[in-house]
Amino acid sequence: MAMQAERIWRAVGAVLERDPRVDLHGYPLRMETRDGRAVLVGTVQDIAALRVAAAALAAAAPATEAADELRLAVGEPLEDGALRDRVTRNLLSESALRDAGVRFPANAEAGILREGGPGGNIEVSVSGSVATLSGTVRSLTHRRLAEVLTWWADGCGRVVNRLQVEPPEEDNNDELADALRLVLERDPLVRADHFTVHADDGVVRLMGAVPSREEKRLALLDMWYVPGVRDVVDAVEIL
Repeated sequence: MAMQAERIWRAVGAVLERDPRVDLHGYPLRMETRDGRAVLVGTVQDIAALRVAAAALAAAAPATEAADELRLAVGEPLEDGALRDRVTRNLLSESALRDAGVRFPANAEAGILREGGPGGNIEVSVSGSVATLSGTVRSLTHRRLAEVLTWWADGCGRVVNRLQVEPPEEDNNDELADALRLVLERDPLVRADHFTVHADDGVVRLMGAVPSREEKRLALLDMWYVPGVRDVVDAVEIL
């Protein structure tokens, strides 16, 4: 199994060494062997690096052979309750999720924060810097938005999204593009009207003109937070 993990790491490392979005020197990664699978572990600098590294692993080995447990660098770690409160605050304050219930697991000291409705029920659990979402929502856009809001909670290093869409929906380019535009609208640090988004089979092209490099950087990261995005093409100009 160690040889298998080494083989997978050689393939993954070769890809990541060439990708400017991943800083292997400042944020080194490693491969471990657990229960017969190779597991890519470590901390990365931002969500783009996390998604790119996870995609490189998926391309190098099937899920039965390898998995990732990558996390974002979050600074000083929070207690589980503090991070859980930040995640649920983000979910409860989102108008698009106002008819979805929000609750903690049954064994938590607190229970239902908001009763469920036609928008489903979202259960939030936290362990370390990892936040897990389970339950149901009514659309793929709501599922994606819930994950992004969880990533945006300060101190969140990883999101495990187990939300189910009821009734089930088929994904498509328009659905993904709608979710991407909604995320830009929700980010208070960027102006959504500065950007145009095009999605094609998970490849996102972000276009527009902005007054600062920082707004461009944040908008590009916003695209990566959205599940279903495989790559982001930067077509944003600086005024």
